[in-house]
Amino acid sequence: MTSSPPNLSLFNLTLEMINKSLKLRILKLKRDDIFYLNLLQKRPTDKILYKKYQGILKRHTKEAEKIIGRYGWPNFDLVGKQASHAFWLIVQHADFNLNFQKRSLKLLSEAVRQEQARPKDFAYLTDRILVAQGKKQKFGTQFVFSPEKNEFVLKPIAGLKNINVLRTKYGLMPLEKEQENINKNFSKKLKNTIKNYPGNKAEN
Repeated sequence: MTSSPPNLSLFNLTLEMINKSLKLRILKLKRDDIFYLNLLQKRPTDKILYKKYQGILKRHTKEAEKIIGRYGWPNFDLVGKQASHAFWLIVQHADFNLNFQKRSLKLLSEAVRQEQARPKDFAYLTDRILVAQGKKQKFGTQFVFSPEKNEFVLKPIAGLKNINVLRTKYGLMPLEKEQENINKNFSKKLKNTIKNYPGNKAEN
């Protein structure tokens, strides 16, 4: 008696449903993150809102840890480019757990090597981790608001000589253009109030 062949169509359908569910789950995390971040940028001195946003980030970090534990890095094949990029944002903002960010970077690095994640995301997370460790960043993606200059300035960087060559390789715009865009995107009013922002953060 021979066993019946596996029902591949049913397997593929189940896998597709799992992937879709995970994709929607990740996209919701990003929407919540962006919603409260934008709200906080409009009300930068609201300490209650700031505390609420920090709580959201902590919950999102725990959720991201569960996803990583079960699926590894959610790559293009698993959840699509949009959700894979959205997941990076959740990890990028997981500043409460540096070890998790470092573990995630290794998985992201492998996904980038396989062309299953964005090199730009790798650059941003790399710099985020370096800055958190008190080291100089590599790609020039992290800025901080300077009350004295009333503008965003680049955090310490390892080398500027060939920085735009490196940035181009990872899909980043020239450093000068990025700094110009960051300062254009923030109103004069916000620049004047962000110095009172409870965390006084200006990283991306």
